[in-house]
Amino acid sequence: RGADLLRAVALGMACEAMRVFAGLREIGAIDSVVLTGGGRNAAYLRTMLAGLFAPLRVTYETDDDLAVTRGALTAFEGAAKRCRLEEVAAPIPPDRQRLAEAYAAYTSVFDRLYGTEVNGRPYHVEVRGK
Repeated sequence: RGADLLRAVALGMACEAMRVFAGLREIGAIDSVVLTGGGRNAAYLRTMLAGLFAPLRVTYETDDDLAVTRGALTAFEGAAKRCRLEEVAAPIPPDRQRLAEAYAAYTSVFDRLYGTEVNGRPYHVEVRGK
């Protein structure tokens, strides 16, 4: 069914975003997640990301004219930096647990299939002096 395929793709996208940024989250290099672009319009994807990234705050950009610009231009002054954000509520604990289990299954399969692929490595930041 089409709806099942859509949910599966959305879950894969959410798990991949978490996989790529997990290391940065673990060392405290990110303190929130801002969703921009087309994915910000999908409530189911926003909710999955809020569940996976919890307890980090997850927000999404509400201004269609500035879609995708905030992440690229946040260091600069102007409308992109001041765009309106709306917070995404994390799902209830049992659903967050199911998302965590799905993420564990995703990373297990990913590591077996692509673990040696250099281009598939998540972001890594070295903290000097630690």
